[in-house]
Amino acid sequence: MRAHASLLLHTRCQKQRIIQLVAQSRCFTRGTAARESDNQADTDKQTISNGFAPMATNKTKREPAVPKPSASVLLVSPQNQFLLLQRVKQSSSFASAHVFPGGNVSTFHDGEMPGPESPNRHVDSEVYRMAAIRETFEESGIILARNSGFGRLIEVPEEEREEGRRQVHSNKVKFENWLASKGGKADIGKLLDNLNPTAQY
Repeated sequence: MRAHASLLLHTRCQKQRIIQLVAQSRCFTRGTAARESDNQADTDKQTISNGFAPMATNKTKREPAVPKPSASVLLVSPQNQFLLLQRVKQSSSFASAHVFPGGNVSTFHDGEMPGPESPNRHVDSEVYRMAAIRETFEESGIILARNSGFGRLIEVPEEEREEGRRQVHSNKVKFENWLASKGGKADIGKLLDNLNPTAQY
């Protein structure tokens, strides 16, 4: 009887231990799922802020995102050096990567683009060129604009230039208007002009 009672007691202890382990496992699983959900939400917010659509998870089926029109500039020095900018390491896309200056087209600054179904959406235009020049200014402070009267590249004092970058980036002033206030106009005519080898900056 003692051996039998001891066996029953041992069996009950094992069952209780198993129940405790199962309960702990469920708590751990729920906690892990909650953390993963929070992390995914943070990642999606950062991705959206960078102008991209979040990737669909296994539980969520989404329609393919429509690509946003964007433009970049390849700045080449007389010594054939290319300008590359390094993305911040906190970025959810291409973190710490070295890229050419550029970004998404802004209807506020650059103008209206043809719709996603239009073949003209993929054709070079003044809208793309203005976007490339504006993004280069926002990201690097380099102004690809010429003096309205003499045709030379305009020069703006550093303090005014940095303030302009902040205002344009936050959409407080239209890029074209800011250039005009400094006596300049975006040099969209020569930008990316592969037929003119002197169109270098």
